[in-house]
Amino acid sequence: MGQHLILVARDLAAVAKKEIAQRILVQHTMHTHSAVHHFKIDAITFSPVAVERLSVALQFPKPLAVHLLQILRRHLELRKQFQLEHGIQLADLGGTQFIEDDLKHAAAIIGNSGLKSAHFALSPAAGTRPVAAMNLPVTQIPCHRIAIIGSGAVGCYYGGRLALGGCDVRFLMRRDLNHVRQHGLTVKSHLGDFTLPQAQAFGSTEEMGPADLVIVTLKATDNSALDAIIPPLLGEHTSILTLQNGLGNEEYLADRWGAKRVLGGVCFTCINRTAPGVIEHTAQGQVALGARVSGARAAATRACEVFNACGIDCTFADSITAVRWKKLVWNIPFNGLAILGGGIPTNQILADPPLHALACSLMSEIIGISNHLGHLLPDTFVQDQIAATETMRDYRPSSMLDFVAGRDVEVEAIWGEPWRRALAAGIQAPRLETLYQLIRSAADRRPNCSGPDPGVEPPGCRLSV
Repeated sequence: MGQHLILVARDLAAVAKKEIAQRILVQHTMHTHSAVHHFKIDAITFSPVAVERLSVALQFPKPLAVHLLQILRRHLELRKQFQLEHGIQLADLGGTQFIEDDLKHAAAIIGNSGLKSAHFALSPAAGTRPVAAMNLPVTQIPCHRIAIIGSGAVGCYYGGRLALGGCDVRFLMRRDLNHVRQHGLTVKSHLGDFTLPQAQAFGSTEEMGPADLVIVTLKATDNSALDAIIPPLLGEHTSILTLQNGLGNEEYLADRWGAKRVLGGVCFTCINRTAPGVIEHTAQGQVALGARVSGARAAATRACEVFNACGIDCTFADSITAVRWKKLVWNIPFNGLAILGGGIPTNQILADPPLHALACSLMSEIIGISNHLGHLLPDTFVQDQIAATETMRDYRPSSMLDFVAGRDVEVEAIWGEPWRRALAAGIQAPRLETLYQLIRSAADRRPNCSGPDPGVEPPGCRLSV
């Protein structure tokens, strides 16, 4: 039985110097055996039944179905908000009401995913009744142009998702520059593979020009390079978002370009750069965004909306510092013990009784610091992290990979700054202090590390907690 998935999409156009949204009927024809499936978006969930129905109906792999559900649910929230603000009633689309606010997003995720079964048309299929299009004002999209500084695994993955969603994303690259210019960017993701055959790769920020949002994903050890990299990207209202590890990165940026420009973000994901222009995303992918000062909260909220609209599971954090401490509970022990253990993966840490016990003690100490500073974590958090780590198998933390390869390790951001903040608050942290001093000593004894390279991030995963 033929059935149509109705998507209402937005095509931005300038009419009398005013942006409007041209709602266009888009139809995807699909054939099922007998049952007619109705997906009411206001009841959409991530239950196995909902995922299974969408996967079967659209002939999608299940991870891609989950990804599409995330986008559709977020767009419903934005659409309902728009309705309340403007007093406009949503059209009843024959009970199907599968509404997607942006054709670019849906077409990119479905059409560019390599699924030959996906087909979009800007006119109704034969024998179907068209639904009247609606013309509604567009709420301003805050980030038309996005600059990625540190186009390694994390930068290319999230920048790729934003580009896939319709943003004008420009990547600063060095080592992969020529390859990406010739062959594009490829992302292999558990949420669905995609390619950007014409990814915009640049060798300097002078070529890129001012951006609405600058996303910094290079290692904290390379922060001094930002003094020359960022200025050409700044316009009057440009925001700077750091997705870097550890503590102190927001402060570094705020000292130079003002706290109202600076946003903070924490990634919970596992991503590898496996070859030039090739990124593998194997787990999770969530991001938390926030701001350290009230003057930047609106920009952080808008950036969060853009991430969600592009299919990135993003939440607004009232305290981005609290989220950073939450991630440090895992980062500090498992990155550190993987290094001091001689370059071992996380499953060997868990399998070694003394190392397992030390990891738990370190986590408890970090939780105590976090709680003392007002960033409360539950009593079960240590066991939650152990359980999560058990699912990672032979996971190799990125700091350990850096150490083994002779590259700079983010010693101060991940271990040194948390210890100094504990001391400043009058908190004794003997295990953290010992770990910090041992890692710093071990890093200093190695041969010369590689210098800053804002276009490359070493292979490895950002911590998944």
